[in-house]
Formats: sequence, structure tokens, C-alpha cells
Amino acid sequence: MTVSHLFRMARTTVLAALLLMAPAICRADVAQCFRDAATTYQIDPYLLLAIAQTESGLHPDSININRTSSGRAASFDMGLMQINSGWLPQLQKYGISRTTLIDPCTNIRVGAWILAGLIQRHGHVWESIGAYNASCNGKNQAMCRKLRDRYIRKVATHYEWIRQRRPF
Repeated sequence: MTVSHLFRMARTTVLAALLLMAPAICRADVAQCFRDAATTYQIDPYLLLAIAQTESGLHPDSININRTSSGRAASFDMGLMQINSGWLPQLQKYGISRTTLIDPCTNIRVGAWILAGLIQRHGHVWESIGAYNASCNGKNQAMCRKLRDRYIRKVATHYEWIRQRRPF
């Protein structure tokens, strides 16, 4: 086990412990959002939590700017599930805006909806999880496969840790 791997495991442990120590009302509300989205889209709620852990470190106000190879801002990701701004035109048809995506429950529900669509398209849950993070449009397929595999490993590590502890 590398030092980097040990550091990631320790960070995950601390973040999950913080989630478990959050005020009961807050934890219960967000946990219910994961359960509701999981039920609606028939996805394991701990898998959704593992994706949120991987994407945002469980920070509901997290924003990430995605840049091109030349450094130009191309898009941004927001919230617990790091919903990409490329989804905004489609989400606006359902009354969901950049502002409403900051709400943790809305963000979780949208992330589950996106993942459910990817599962329908790809058929395989773990391949869909890789696609959740790395769209391969116009990318080198070998590089895309590498990015997806790395992301799948991260989510799988968080998922196993969460499943063993069953936080809700």
C-alpha cells in the first residue's frame, strides 16, 4: 500500500466520520435524499453516497471549473454530485437551474437521474459510473478508458468502506 493510498483512505475515513457526526436533523435529511433518489432510480443509496464522496468530498457547495488543455474554462461542476453545467439546458426543461442545483437533495436526485440514464445506455453499472465522470466525446479512447477505470476504482473504494459502515 502506497503512502498516497493510505492518505486517501485516511481522508475518506475523516470525511465519513464528519458525515456521521453531523447534526442528526441534517444527516437524516441528506440521508433521506440519498434513499429517495435511490428508490426512484433503483440505484443502491450507498453507491450514490460513494459517488458524492468521490466527486465533492461530501461538500454540497463544491464548485469545480473544468479547463481545456489550453487552460480556458470549458464547463463547471456543482454540488454534492458535481453536476456538470453541460446538463443545464436539459435540466431547465424540468425547472432545475444552476441555483436549485445547490440544494443537496436536488443535486442528489439529478445525479441519480444522470446515472440511471447512463445505466440504461451502457447496461453495466460500473461502466456507467466511469461514464458519469468521464464523457468520451472527442477523446482518445485509450485515455478515456484510463480515466474511467481510475474513477471506478475510487468510487469502488468509497463504496466498500461505506457499505461496511452502513451510515444510514
